[in-house]
Amino acid sequence: EPGERGILSELFASHTRQRIIIDSILEGYVEDLRTWGCVMVDSKQNPKIAQITFGNGTLLAGAPSHPATETMIQGLYATASSATGDSSELQIHPETDAWADRILQTYGDSVIRRKEQTYSSDELRPDHLQRLKHCAPEVKIQRYDERLANQLGHDLTNERSMMAFVPLKKFIREGLAFFATKDDEVLGEIRACPMCKAGAEIHIYLEPEYRGQGLGTALGAAF
Repeated sequence: EPGERGILSELFASHTRQRIIIDSILEGYVEDLRTWGCVMVDSKQNPKIAQITFGNGTLLAGAPSHPATETMIQGLYATASSATGDSSELQIHPETDAWADRILQTYGDSVIRRKEQTYSSDELRPDHLQRLKHCAPEVKIQRYDERLANQLGHDLTNERSMMAFVPLKKFIREGLAFFATKDDEVLGEIRACPMCKAGAEIHIYLEPEYRGQGLGTALGAAF
């Protein structure tokens, strides 16, 4: 439950990778993890290791040498499949070399290693963003609100909405998204997904036939 997650703060205190996701869960923005993933610990009262599953991604915290670590690592695919219904690809984000080594010990050659890139907003120029957000006259870029949700036929009563992994009404009240539409057809969208006090992770999606035309750039600039 959201009120019980503070006990995990110390285990994840030094994590920098996927910090937005960690904080969105610990702060309770994602209230019902069943819509998105799960949290597992070795002990509810005094956890020494913890696993956060989000979509097809997993974060591990605590001591890699803990006796329960091997059981948790061996169950990663089953946990992801239970949370999302899909275990075809599992993205594991080890915070330390020690965790990476433990994962490699278990999964060996089946692991594909990828590097993550970190970006900074220090070089963003508001005047340049204003120029980038223009698009074709027939395309509207609008902030997502209850009026637009109704116009697009979205179900505001859906408590298991995948919009930022929270119920749709909660997202409209607390979240941020922009949709690109032509008439009533959705061409693309950008959304804060998920969010916490420190910031938000941004997801951009465009319909395949509208990619490569600058629409994603325009959505990003509007956001």
